[in-house]
Amino acid sequence: MAPRWHRIEHRTGDVVTPLGRVADLARHRTTLAPFVSRLLLDGQTGVVVLVDEATGADVARHDLRRGPQRAPTHGRGGWGGSGPGPRRRPAPGGLARGRS
Repeated sequence: MAPRWHRIEHRTGDVVTPLGRVADLARHRTTLAPFVSRLLLDGQTGVVVLVDEATGADVARHDLRRGPQRAPTHGRGGWGGSGPGPRRRPAPGGLARGRS
């Protein structure tokens, strides 16, 4: 089977700088960590993006100011979703429900 290639890009405004090209990797934002680390050490801004070369789709992103972002998924409405889900409130008296 042929390898699946991905491109790592640093995007700042309209400028796109290729950082690397890798094959058969985990399609996850942690793949960007070494590139993000180097750019942060250099004081860079912008976004680091993992791009599927076969489709041209962004697979993972890491905004150098805000941190990693999820790739778009069905029903989430794009990058980042709508935030964390509802928080559970503690039961009255500080005990978990159903416990005595």
